Amino acid sequence: KGVERLSIVQPADFESDAYSGHYHRVSAQHVLGQLKRCLLEGSCEEWSRLYENLIALFPKDGPSDPFDRMLILQGLAETCLTCLEELGLKDKAVAQTDLPQMLEFKSTMPWEQALAFYQSMFEWMQRMRSDKLSREEAYLIGRIGYFIQNNLDSDLSLSRIAREVSLNPSYLSRWYKQTTGKKLSDYIQEVRIEKSKELLQTTSYKVHEISEKLGFSDPHYFFRFFKKNVGCTPQEYRNRTLQPE
Repeated sequence: KGVERLSIVQPADFESDAYSGHYHRVSAQHVLGQLKRCLLEGSCEEWSRLYENLIALFPKDGPSDPFDRMLILQGLAETCLTCLEELGLKDKAVAQTDLPQMLEFKSTMPWEQALAFYQSMFEWMQRMRSDKLSREEAYLIGRIGYFIQNNLDSDLSLSRIAREVSLNPSYLSRWYKQTTGKKLSDYIQEVRIEKSKELLQTTSYKVHEISEKLGFSDPHYFFRFFKKNVGCTPQEYRNRTLQPE
């Protein structure tokens, strides 16, 4: 008769328990998916928070349903092994960690012990990934520095350097600033200043010749650039440094 009603039905206890168990299983699977993403991306703080969320889904001694317990442990094992495979760390994990212990896991293993095992594996994985990332960053910074120092008289635009290291220019700019704490353009200036000082001290090149070797098409601009950054003209710097003690 045009009247709307909302009926609220309280489920029986067994239905409520079943719903609760299903909810926690689905939540745990969702968290495990996010956890895997964070481990592969190297998000240290986020994966730790997600792991704490996973632990908080269940009582201290784990799920009461043995099948739920088995599913969650299988999910943890799959997440661990998949991340090790994709990061290329499985063989190293077998040699350096207690990973083989996973093959002996039983449903009767204390829940806290199982959680501690996987936490230690995820922490180890994160350390290995961070070390590898640091080495890759150091290598890339070295490549950039080498290219700049050996091509001061050439094109040192952001796009040219980005092509040299196979990165997107805008990403390279952000990454370099975040990693080193300085802009790439500032680093190029520093290299040019140090190289100009070296040439003024150790060679007999004229100022305009040094200007060309450092990539300045206009000697007057080099003159102003040097004076602004060093506090004196190139010739004054040469005279001062070559003056006998």
